[in-house]
Amino acid sequence: MEGYINQVKEKEHYYFRPPVCPRQDYYHYGCDRGNHSAGKSNGEASKTRANSCKAYISFKVITDAGISGAIIQKMQHHTGHDENNSKEKNRIHPDLHSLVKIWLQLGWSTSEVLIKSYDWAQQNGHVDKKDSRFYLTPNDIRLLKKTLRGVGDSDSVSVDHLVSTELRDNICFYQPLHNEQPFILVVQTPFQKQLLEENPHPMVFMDASYKGITAYGYAFYALLLINKTGRGVPFAYFILSKETTTTVSLCLQKLQLSNPSFYLRSDKCYPHYVFVLFFVIRTTGSMHV
Repeated sequence: MEGYINQVKEKEHYYFRPPVCPRQDYYHYGCDRGNHSAGKSNGEASKTRANSCKAYISFKVITDAGISGAIIQKMQHHTGHDENNSKEKNRIHPDLHSLVKIWLQLGWSTSEVLIKSYDWAQQNGHVDKKDSRFYLTPNDIRLLKKTLRGVGDSDSVSVDHLVSTELRDNICFYQPLHNEQPFILVVQTPFQKQLLEENPHPMVFMDASYKGITAYGYAFYALLLINKTGRGVPFAYFILSKETTTTVSLCLQKLQLSNPSFYLRSDKCYPHYVFVLFFVIRTTGSMHV
């Protein structure tokens, strides 16, 4: 997908934002100017980098008979801008764009990035302060904060660091993404573990969502129980890069190991549906089925 996008960039001189995944195995690359314009620019390309351009390229990943491929859909008719027009507010210079991305990942504020980018432009001999390729505005930086959400090596490093340090007590199981090995994360806080102990019930509800982490295309599962007041409360979460019976079953097994007071009555799991899972709850003096 990245190779195809890069070919389009080189051939047509148009740029695309990092992919958004509104559903699993679907990747949508919108035009770099696809964000809605704000303020008094009215979408004019000479005043803003965002003018609601509807051009896009999308990929629907499919697997059949052990062979993986992608269905490509595209609408490459760009509206309201022309990258070759020098009067337009042109794309940020690639070198500066890379630096701003690093600064934002380091947690720098908008004002800090603005000053640093100004110094960089001066040091590299760019004296025309009207040249939007080298001189950013606060709105440019705020937009970059929203659009720089693609998955990269820094994301993996951050996850590895978090699960082994400050979030260590909340992780039941962690399997990093590697080659054919899917990403799996089973999360349960000490409070949620206590909640499960205090509210034994034969029925547990489980459902998946993809809206919270659409930039990654991963499945986010929430497991809920009914507390003593009759309300549904979450007691664990799963995050999966590959949603299959095997991966969901593995999550449940790892969760079971961390909660010896209950065990699965059935290990059969069927992704893509709302779950109602039955557990046999081990309690003192009685057993609820």
